[in-house]
Amino acid sequence: MPFFSETYHAILARSQAHFEKKRQSRRTKIVPVATSIRCYPGRYGPGVELIESIHDLMEDCNLKATFIMTCIGNIKSYIIKIFNTLEHKSVNSICDIVSLVGTFDSEGGHHVYGSFADAKGNIISGQIESLIVHQTVEILLAECNDAIFTRERDARTGENELVIKRKAFTEQD
Repeated sequence: MPFFSETYHAILARSQAHFEKKRQSRRTKIVPVATSIRCYPGRYGPGVELIESIHDLMEDCNLKATFIMTCIGNIKSYIIKIFNTLEHKSVNSICDIVSLVGTFDSEGGHHVYGSFADAKGNIISGQIESLIVHQTVEILLAECNDAIFTRERDARTGENELVIKRKAFTEQD
């Protein structure tokens, strides 16, 4: 039985090492900032520039870590950056908002992506620079109460990327 026992223990050790390696690779590399949220529902009417209006709301309400929870409505023009290119596309066409997601930081920056459908059902999407409301946009914004969003240059991506910091106790509402 010594052969069987040694083989069994060798297999068990390899298996445990394999699972430990997998467990470590799944380990979170980022320490999350657990936070409650406060919601800000809104409706914007014809001709309003939506991104600028969100920045104005943040300034008026002293928001530091805002994100879009949901958004529906229609727009009459938009400017997007096409993924993986330097191309910006300006479109003057009435479209429905299919999806609008993103974050707004405490320094006036944003990282928002949207998808829009034209009257024929064609979809275009990309990183949003500007949106002008056609008839109405209903949006639900939220703020992470215990966090501050900023952006810093990330050498790995070459872009200004989101940095999430915990609010100091004195900065809490």
